[in-house]
Order: sequence, then C-alpha cells, then structure tokens
Amino acid sequence: MSVPPSSAPPIPPTTFQTPNGANSASPKDLRDFLKSLNDDNPPLVLDKPLWLRLLASLLEQVFGCFPYFKPTMLGTTNERIELTDVTLDVFSRVGKRADSLDWLYADEEQLSKKVFVHLLGLCTSTESWLEVADEGDSSGASNTLYSKACGTLVEFLQLLSFSSIPGGDSSDLQRGVLQDILYEATNLCTTIISARHESCPLDIHWFSTPPCLKTTTEDCSIPCPIDTINVIRLPSPSHFSVLTSIIVELFGNLFSTARLSYFITAAMLRHVSELTRRVYDFCSECPTSPATRSRCLLRVAAAAHTLMSSDPSLIGGLSGLPCRLLIQRLQCGPNPAQRSVDRKLHEIFTSNTNLSVDYVNDTLELLRSETWESPGSELRQV
Repeated sequence: MSVPPSSAPPIPPTTFQTPNGANSASPKDLRDFLKSLNDDNPPLVLDKPLWLRLLASLLEQVFGCFPYFKPTMLGTTNERIELTDVTLDVFSRVGKRADSLDWLYADEEQLSKKVFVHLLGLCTSTESWLEVADEGDSSGASNTLYSKACGTLVEFLQLLSFSSIPGGDSSDLQRGVLQDILYEATNLCTTIISARHESCPLDIHWFSTPPCLKTTTEDCSIPCPIDTINVIRLPSPSHFSVLTSIIVELFGNLFSTARLSYFITAAMLRHVSELTRRVYDFCSECPTSPATRSRCLLRVAAAAHTLMSSDPSLIGGLSGLPCRLLIQRLQCGPNPAQRSVDRKLHEIFTSNTNLSVDYVNDTLELLRSETWESPGSELRQV
C-alpha cells in the first residue's frame, strides 16, 4: 500500500493511551495497528512530534509491561508476545528509516533515556522466558524476544552515536546523551553489585543523583511500572545477576561497533574491563537457578572475549573468565538445557587463542575423571 509523501503516520486506536482501563484496546488491536504501520511504511520527517508520542506510548504500554515469566502464564500470553515482537520491528524500522540518522532523537534527551531504560527493562523481563517451552507458542517467539530486544537496544545506541558529534575534549563527550547513558550503566551496575543483600522487589532508579535503589512492596510482575520514571523493577535477587550480565553483554556488543568505539575513552575501557571481572564473580555467587547462572556467566565470558579482541592489553585480566565457565560446566556435567551455553563456549575457544593456561591442569583432571559416556560428547568438544 503506497502512501503519499505528505502522509502522517496513522492514528493508533483511541484506547491506546489506557491499556489498563476498562475500555482498553486488546493486545490484538494494538498488534494489528502496528502491523499496518509496518506494512504502510508511512514517512517520518514531516510528523516528528506524532512519531515521538507514538514511540513514548509504546515504551510504557508494551516494553515496560512485558511480564516476568511465571509458570501460570504458559499459553496465556501469546498475544502479548506477538505484540512485543511487532513493536520491536516498529522501533527498528523507524530508526533505520529516519531521513538523516540524527533526526529522530536529536534534542530529545529525556525520551532517549526513556527508550534506553525501557528497552533494558524489556531485555531483563524477556530473559526470564528463555527456558520456556510454551506449547501454545508454536513460533518460539517467547524464546527469541530476548535476543531481538538486545539487538534493538544496540541499534538504538548506534543511532544515538550518529546524532552525537564528538567534540575536542573528553568533557564535551561526557555531556552527550550517549555518554551519559554509558557512564550511568557502569555506575548503576557497580551499585547493584554492592546492594546484593537488599530486599526485593527492588526499584533501580536510573539517572538519579546519587544512584538510587529502593525496596518496594508494589506489584513486581513487569519491569517498568507505568507510574514510575526511568525505573527497572527487579522482583528477586536472581534478577540482580541477570541485569548486571545484560549490561556487560551490552558493552561487549557496543565495543565491537566501530562508530560506537569512537565514544569509548581509555578510562571507560579499563573501568568496563574491571567491571566485567566483578560481574562474573557476582553472578557466580548470586542466588539463582543453575541454568540462569550459566546464561549470565556466558554473557560475561562472551563480553570478555569481545573486549580482549578489541584491546589486547585487556587479555591478562579477562582471559581466565571463559576458562572458569568451562570448568563450571565440566563440574556440572552434560545438561540438554545448557547445550546453547556449551556451543557458545566452543565458539569462544576456537576463535580466541589468547585464553589463560592457568586452568589447563584443572580442566584435564575433570576430563580424566568424567564418566559421561555418549551424552557428554558435545561438552567434551568444548
């Protein structure tokens, strides 16, 4: 369906602003509206205010409301899953189609920070669905939303990098929105590690001075409650390790991007390297399920692999992390639920020769004593 150049984006359903009200539109109504938005492909440049209002509404009502997984949700959230999936498509398409890459979020500091917080909140809640085998979700969308949300978050930060013009000194860089987001992510990650004994649910308040974490008694089923501003709500201590590992993974993905690497100062690189080691230790000890712990540790080990590839000076401090994860997997033994972890570990070891030899003896000892037989063939290959 072609759209004249002067067309505005279609108006969302009248109940779009009140998803929790008595007359609210169903997830199916919103999904169909967003699909039509993608199909019609309306222009952006003439209607920036309307597009920004639409994106802000989607942040609150879709990304911020995607629930943390509970067994009772199996087979009952397919519309919500599909709605979130198509909303991610909208964000990705809008960012890629801006007539000039600095157009959409230029001079929109508060919205940019809101996008970051809500996308990170969505990454945190969708991570809890990674182990779900929902028979009602034949497409497996609940298991792919996490990677799609993370990819959209990286794309968004890439878009911000094009709307930021690096100045002559580091203080100019640090005043930019992108730089604010990057430093806030490292600082709050450190704060969360220090708050490991805080009671839950816990509200993580972003872009507050000083960094603020508050225990709450409010509903903790969704990551970004509508009545809050730049808050990610963590329902249990297990999510401390999930969020911190996602932040480290995010930095690993960003550092591999040439444009974004321009914004990374030497001081930040050293700080992120140290943070990566701390988060690995934190995730090793944080109370959570074995499968969740392995996923968190894998994110950190993969980020360490990327950092070492980006800057060889970091090898000495990070090369042991993939080896530590390998030993942990060997100690636990073969597990069908962790095959994806083992495969990713195999990729790391085959693509990076700069890994620590300090763990060779421990690794060989575990392999000599194992009795896995055929079920352990894939783990042995690592």
